[in-house]
Amino acid sequence: MQNNIFPGDFADQNIIIVEETTSTNDLLKAQASNFTPRDNFTAIMAKHQTNGRGQRDNSFHSDAEKSLTFSFILFPKQLSIADVFIIQTWISLGVYDWFRRYTDDVKIKWPNDIMLGDKKTCGILIENTLQGKTVKHSIVGIGINILQEQFPKDVAQRATSLKTHQPNLPEKGMLEYCRELMVFIRRRYEMQWHSPEALLADYNDKLYKKNVDVSFRAGTERFRGKILHADCDGILHIDDGKAIQTFRFKEVSIEENL
Repeated sequence: MQNNIFPGDFADQNIIIVEETTSTNDLLKAQASNFTPRDNFTAIMAKHQTNGRGQRDNSFHSDAEKSLTFSFILFPKQLSIADVFIIQTWISLGVYDWFRRYTDDVKIKWPNDIMLGDKKTCGILIENTLQGKTVKHSIVGIGINILQEQFPKDVAQRATSLKTHQPNLPEKGMLEYCRELMVFIRRRYEMQWHSPEALLADYNDKLYKKNVDVSFRAGTERFRGKILHADCDGILHIDDGKAIQTFRFKEVSIEENL
């Protein structure tokens, strides 16, 4: 496990705390659309988020004071629409790096869920606003189950928390966890400009169920195969034993009952 936090990095982080909101992504989007000036990486953290959203239009369950739920605004450096998947890679890797402070048993489930063992503990939702052929800004929402010990029946079989996975988790407040996480995210942001190819290779190295024979669902079709890699466009390549199939986001998923 990684134990270094580099506490002097990005000491000027701007994190705004609200007691309760339906969705920190929606709150930050509303501020951006109303032309409220915000600096790059300004974050809004909710002590309680009542209607968090994840990828595939899923909801994100969170308990007050036990989950880290926040969003931040990002102004990419002249990032073209064609290269937008790089945002997914470096944010996923930044969150992965933070989890490695506490546990080794962590993987990235394509495109950007974080898994501890075979259960999800973190969801990431990225919503991009475009301007011409470039990304004007992105709203990045992150929800992490940290201290929960019980989950609703409909998600209990596939969700976990950092505390459940790592009982000796240090006692910290959600704001401290948020500050830690933003350090790792911003470090990956700075690294991406040096070698996007190395960043993508690192992302693929950490993919959940990579090169493991598992069951997939694509629409009404079910098939078995092995994840090979995701390419620079975010397209997932799967070897089904007969051919290499490719899928875009929302076109395929790993079956829950592995």
